[in-house]
Amino acid sequence: MEPGSVESIALVIAAIANVPVFLIAVFLLQTKFRPELQEDAYYSSYLDRKTNQAVTVSKSESQLIHISNRLSALEKQAPDEQHNSDILRGLKIGINSSIDDTDRLSDLLAQHNIKYVSHFGTGEAPLERAVAISPDVPQVIIDKVLDIARETGFTHFGYLTKGPFEDSEEDVLFGSYGESEYSLT
Repeated sequence: MEPGSVESIALVIAAIANVPVFLIAVFLLQTKFRPELQEDAYYSSYLDRKTNQAVTVSKSESQLIHISNRLSALEKQAPDEQHNSDILRGLKIGINSSIDDTDRLSDLLAQHNIKYVSHFGTGEAPLERAVAISPDVPQVIIDKVLDIARETGFTHFGYLTKGPFEDSEEDVLFGSYGESEYSLT
């Protein structure tokens, strides 16, 4: 296009005008049309209050919405099949320096692509060979960690409870102190 032509001037004006029009549209969606953007169950209760007419959602539809939401949450937790070998990669693991086979355990963790391994301990051996796992770790990963624990001779496991003075970043502690809730079978 030639500089100063009608087409080039129209494109410049459109480029400048699109930004405020877009911002106004987003503002309207977030304010005036906010109820319309909500999930069906919330929107139906909004319509019920707004019109004073009963809007019903069938029990089966409500259950379907609930199941759909739960399925979405589970899909987010479950690892992809192609990344199954790297499922433990981002896990932060602490190994008690006081247990006998720290080198064997470190080698086994390296075989499972675990990159974040730290050591902890007071110099005193724990009362039992126990693993403590953060309750935030997904169940699929807990199962894999417990398989590694069984393979290395750990007999008990429990969940980490972080007190106000603990600054531990680990997701799993091999050789944890304290009493364990469960025994590994």
